[in-house]
Amino acid sequence: MFYTKRSAEKVMESQQDSKVCLSFSDQEEGIYVSMSGTANLTDNRELIDKYWNPFVGAWFPKGKEDPDVALMEIKIQMGEHWKSKESKTFQLYEIAKANMTEKTPDMGENEKFGDESKS
Repeated sequence: MFYTKRSAEKVMESQQDSKVCLSFSDQEEGIYVSMSGTANLTDNRELIDKYWNPFVGAWFPKGKEDPDVALMEIKIQMGEHWKSKESKTFQLYEIAKANMTEKTPDMGENEKFGDESKS
């Protein structure tokens, strides 16, 4: 779940199409994660109270009682994780080689999870 403003554009977009993709990376460590699922807006006050902290409060100057405060719940259906131990130079080499040979680049460890990983 993510805190969001009920008036945010992403909320309106998710109401038109609830399919979303979240991506995270730690480029220094060579870690990349992509997750896909469906988004749902909730104003569950118990959850808003439970996870509220000063970091979240910095984005909501009117506090957690602000009627614009909501949570975006993402139900993850599938995802993928990559861990690359190689340098950026090696990764660029692998990408260039793949484009010239029509082979998939070796970018390190890869793991799929969720519905798609079973197929």
